[in-house]
Amino acid sequence: MNNAFLTTIAMGVLVFAGPATARGLGEAGEAEAARMHAKAGGPLNYRDAELLERYGCRDKTDSDYCWYLYKKQSGAFRHAKKYRRY
Repeated sequence: MNNAFLTTIAMGVLVFAGPATARGLGEAGEAEAARMHAKAGGPLNYRDAELLERYGCRDKTDSDYCWYLYKKQSGAFRHAKKYRRY
């Protein structure tokens, strides 16, 4: 009786669990796709730009947007409006 009850509960959990996928890796896959789009020339949409800003570009990516993010994160634009250049 105990084994049958446990087997029934296990089967119910498996039925309602859904497909066996890597649930937490969806955004990581999107970030890698955004990095590949940046390597090909730039982010294609707002979501790619958001993921690149959050997770960063690859080291050897030669993209204007990745260069902009690098400068933005290093603080190059922080004092641009503070001082006047004549």
